Amino acid sequence: MVKVIYEFCVYQNFQMTSDTYRALHKQEKMNHKIELDKFHCKGCGACEEVAPDVFKMDEAGEKADIINEEAGDLETLELAAVICPTKCIEVESEDG
Repeated sequence: MVKVIYEFCVYQNFQMTSDTYRALHKQEKMNHKIELDKFHCKGCGACEEVAPDVFKMDEAGEKADIINEEAGDLETLELAAVICPTKCIEVESEDG
């Protein structure tokens, strides 16, 4: 959605401010689902480093928890999934 609006603004020669872009991008963040396989999680903390608004290590520091699924954008969550050494994070776009 953001890309379409941005392309329209470019085509119409409108200027989109960074605040407008961030507001639109924030709306786009909710179009995904995260699955975390806690059984296979080694607790390395890589996901928390990449997306601290979404992932946090549990109180024992042994496993990751999802604290806010809607906080991260799709690109950041996909990066967290890729760098996970046990591949226990799956991110699905609800757009298709």
